Amino acid sequence: MPSSPTESTIDLLEPSYRAMHYEYANIDDPKRAWWRQWRWNITSAILIAILSSIATFGITSLLSHRGLETQPVSCGKTFKEAHDHGCTFDPLTLTWLRPECSLHGQKEFLESAGSETWRYWEDKDGSLVELGGYESLVHLPPGSLYLATHEQYLNHCMWILLRVHHALEYGERLDFRTISYEHSKDCLGLLLMEAKRGVGENLTQISTRAEAPEIGYGVC
Repeated sequence: MPSSPTESTIDLLEPSYRAMHYEYANIDDPKRAWWRQWRWNITSAILIAILSSIATFGITSLLSHRGLETQPVSCGKTFKEAHDHGCTFDPLTLTWLRPECSLHGQKEFLESAGSETWRYWEDKDGSLVELGGYESLVHLPPGSLYLATHEQYLNHCMWILLRVHHALEYGERLDFRTISYEHSKDCLGLLLMEAKRGVGENLTQISTRAEAPEIGYGVC
């Protein structure tokens, strides 16, 4: 008698197991093994080719997209060119800007004037001549200088610096004037100085500090 049920079971199954093992070994002959290997190589090659094509297309598209984004877009040098490019006049920078350029803070800057609007002046032979609101600067030739109140310039500095931060956070285009290091330095210097002494009645003073920006056609 078998020593245990397990040994008996193995003895009964062993012939079949050997036959199965033999048949499996017989199926796995060199020709069939070569065919499976060849089919696997072809499938792998096709998959690699497809994945490589997708990766190449994706990288190329990404680089092309980034390349397009980094190419500066201009409003030209005349009102007609600016109009043809779909540019609008930005009250915050007093610059014609393309639709691709960030306009963040424009509305808030205008609203900071309260119930009125920001006013601008020009210096003619030592005398101040009022030009009016920012709309009066729209058609001035590039390079035209203007004067504004201290309050206007402080609000201008605040919102133009926030425009820079907003663009960095959300990946927006910025015009060359907004990203000017010297302009940011002047604005921060002014804000620091006024924070130290307090502005008081200086808010309504017409200041030559706002003379630095020039009317022009922007590039971003």
